[in-house]
Amino acid sequence: MVVSLFAKVKQIIKETSEGLDNTIVTTDRRIFPVNVNCPYCNHTLMNNERLIDNSPTIRLTITWGVKHGSLYLSSLYGSYNSETDFEIPEGAVVNLFCPHCHSELRGISACPECDMKMISFKVRGGGILQICPKKGCSGHRLDLSLN
Repeated sequence: MVVSLFAKVKQIIKETSEGLDNTIVTTDRRIFPVNVNCPYCNHTLMNNERLIDNSPTIRLTITWGVKHGSLYLSSLYGSYNSETDFEIPEGAVVNLFCPHCHSELRGISACPECDMKMISFKVRGGGILQICPKKGCSGHRLDLSLN
């Protein structure tokens, strides 16, 4: 079973590296749900009440300039769908915070697309999800640790 799991993950990574630009979120098997927690307080960031792509969302607090509100991200890895309480212009860099402990979510890795510092989340079950805080950038990374 372990060999087949690694083979499947390897195949998904290969297919994902070939591009997700022209995918159908609901039917593409390269797009799958992730369940994330705050890296500081370990509180879940999942929101079952607000759905995007027919799945629970990742809820964060967002600030941009003097604006402050909520950001809801699709929890499907490979989907870039999101909703916010206010309009964010393309190319703007936002600040993201845990809605529970209010810690600013920061990362240390550079975005592979634009070189901004990526935002990190803990993946439930093991691993780290990183996303770029720049509106419109498709840079993201998922590092899984299989226990």
